Amino acid sequence: MESAIAVSFFIGTGSSPLPTRTPTLLGRLRQERLPVTPLQNLTVSISKTVTSIQTSIIPIMLPTVNDIDRRLLSIWFAESGRNYPWRATKDPYLILIATFMLQRTGASQVMRVYPGFINRYPDLNELTEANPHEILNLLRPLGRLNRLPQLLAMVRALQNDHGGTVPDDLEALDRLPGLGQYSARSVMCMAFRRPFIMLDPNSYRVVSRAWGFLSTKARPHTDRQLIASLDAEVPANDPRGFNLSLLDLGSLICRQRRPRHHVCPLAERCLLSEGVFLWPRRLRMNY
Repeated sequence: MESAIAVSFFIGTGSSPLPTRTPTLLGRLRQERLPVTPLQNLTVSISKTVTSIQTSIIPIMLPTVNDIDRRLLSIWFAESGRNYPWRATKDPYLILIATFMLQRTGASQVMRVYPGFINRYPDLNELTEANPHEILNLLRPLGRLNRLPQLLAMVRALQNDHGGTVPDDLEALDRLPGLGQYSARSVMCMAFRRPFIMLDPNSYRVVSRAWGFLSTKARPHTDRQLIASLDAEVPANDPRGFNLSLLDLGSLICRQRRPRHHVCPLAERCLLSEGVFLWPRRLRMNY
């Protein structure tokens, strides 16, 4: 008696190597005491002399975003994307302030503060000379009152270290007080049109479900190899539009629970909606 078993995986090129003893997919093979080669070899070979089981060797299909997917996202975003004032400007200072406010805060809440804040402090010089108590009163609706010393420290660093301008450099932005890697990448993309992925829970749901970019980390946005793989997929001619379409699609359509497949522009091309995609539980899908 001979039979064939074929097991295929889709893994992000930047994700960490998968363990060879993942219980959800390889549990049965382990129970059968079948030898399994490491998954990073891009094949699964199964053999058992008693029952003469021989498997096919299937290469992994590495995830990618093609031009059709980008075009579908662009069309959807032009029709259904959300409009916020910080998306309508290319001023690095205004984008930096919005990015700072959006940390752990919803856009609707930021909208209660941002318009009045930039009207009162339209540039960095105005903010540098501002009264801290006045700034605090403006920021109070955002919560997290520790934002004030972070903002003041960031302003001082911009004035002292960067000549009163927002630096066009990822590492320099990352070193600013109160920012961090995600915010720095957001400013680079939105203000300076650099092809960096802006990976948050919303955009991660889209790239993992639609194309199979996965991470074993509890916080995928800290997975440097995954980030590098996704950076390569960001179109250089429109990094802003691509990132914003992912953010809005993940927030409005590709929701954590009950994703709205019937109105998703990628539904007919999505691995999750087509049901052709298997993954171990360790891979983060519901981030």
